[in-house]
Parts: sequence; C-alpha cells; structure tokens
Amino acid sequence: SGGGNIVFNVVRREGIYDVMLCGPCGKPRRPYLTVSTLHLSKLLQLWKRNSSGNEHMESEDPIQTMEALAEDDRLLFKKSLYCCLARYEALKGAGYQCAVPGIAFDAAAACGLGTTIECFASPLNCRYERFCSAFPD
Repeated sequence: SGGGNIVFNVVRREGIYDVMLCGPCGKPRRPYLTVSTLHLSKLLQLWKRNSSGNEHMESEDPIQTMEALAEDDRLLFKKSLYCCLARYEALKGAGYQCAVPGIAFDAAAACGLGTTIECFASPLNCRYERFCSAFPD
C-alpha cells in the first residue's frame, strides 16, 4: 500500500515543488504543500549536517541530492520535511514572524559581534546553521 508516501511534483510551477502525502491507494492527496527549490536545498543541507552518516552526492538539483540518500534516510527526510511544511502552513495566519533583514546580520558581523547563531528562526528562514526554534526538529 502507498499510504504515507511523500511525493514531489514540479509540473505546476517552475522552481516550486508540490509536496503531497499519498493516501492508502498510493494516489497523492490534496491539499498539497509547496516548497521552493532554494528552501528544499537549504532544508536538505541542514538535515544532512544534523544527521550522522549522511555524506552523499551534492547536486544543483535538490531532488537528485535527495534521491542519492540511502532509502531509510530519504524516507525520514521526506516525512520530516512534510511535517515541517505542514506545521508552518498551519501556523502562518497573517504571517510567519518578524524577521531581521540580512543587512542587520551583516552590520553586526562588521562590528565584530561574532554572529554565529540566531535566537529566533525556523529551518525555512534561518541564516546560520545554528539557530533556536520553537520546535525541536
């Protein structure tokens, strides 16, 4: 049975992946979530850095990078990605949060403040590899 599989579709819009959960018959269900190529690449990079033993082929195409993962890792990543996207989609309301623009981080670094961690971020909007989030994953 195909229930619980996560599938990606890029046909609708260039650079935007539809991320869909398959139903018991293996057919993708609506509603689907979306993730940009840039965000998918970033989430893969963060996930690989925080998962042991995930030194795999790097590719410009995040789908190829994801497919290069071991099967168990690929399934775990897809499920983690779906949960992350669904969580932020459910919470978005009128907007995700106020964010400090990149120029502020650049100014802090230029002043010698040693910016290496963000106190309030999500995997989707973090600037640094290390960040604090409301969620553990």
